[in-house]
Amino acid sequence: MIEGGGSKTLALAKTWLFAHRAAAHELLGRVAEVAAQFLVGQVRAGAQALQVFESWAGELSPQDFAEFSLPYLALIAERVKAVYPEVPMTVFAKGAHYALELLATETLYDVVSLDWTVDPRTARARVNAAVAAARPGAGPRSVVLQGNLDPTILLGDEETIRERTAAMCRSFGHSGHIANLGHGMMPSHDPERLRVFLETVHSSSAELRCQVAK
Repeated sequence: MIEGGGSKTLALAKTWLFAHRAAAHELLGRVAEVAAQFLVGQVRAGAQALQVFESWAGELSPQDFAEFSLPYLALIAERVKAVYPEVPMTVFAKGAHYALELLATETLYDVVSLDWTVDPRTARARVNAAVAAARPGAGPRSVVLQGNLDPTILLGDEETIRERTAAMCRSFGHSGHIANLGHGMMPSHDPERLRVFLETVHSSSAELRCQVAK
């Protein structure tokens, strides 16, 4: 919208943020409101779950994310939940590993999606601790984690895909996990490799459920 095209430095967008802060916040607020209206429309049209992507979050420092991104991600969820509180919402702020606690405690998203650079065990511990600290004496808010296999693993052989996918499932533990890639599919991906990923997710999940049952 500001760059007018692709950019490796995002220089124009960041100039807008830092040189025209008031106008930047006004624009971001308008974009958030429109996004929320669009998502509400999607639910009315039959969508049963929603995901909000903040694909350039990793280009912002923690301070700038807290100022220019987090409030508007929170606003989108607030607006949608005011109309459809029962519809599960996921947020995926790619590269914003520093903001897991904020996303879990200062927004209304039900699911926080992780990219492949985040260790699931660490993410689980951080999110659980933040949620517990934010709600002392109250029932814990359930925040599910999603992710986070490196998509390039699907370029490997089937054995590697099975091995790394099973390890990913184990690393998230026994509760509150939606298995997914840590980002999107690539044009060069072979759909058969995705089939191997999905089959392994199913078998690994079954093993984890058996462990819990015991």
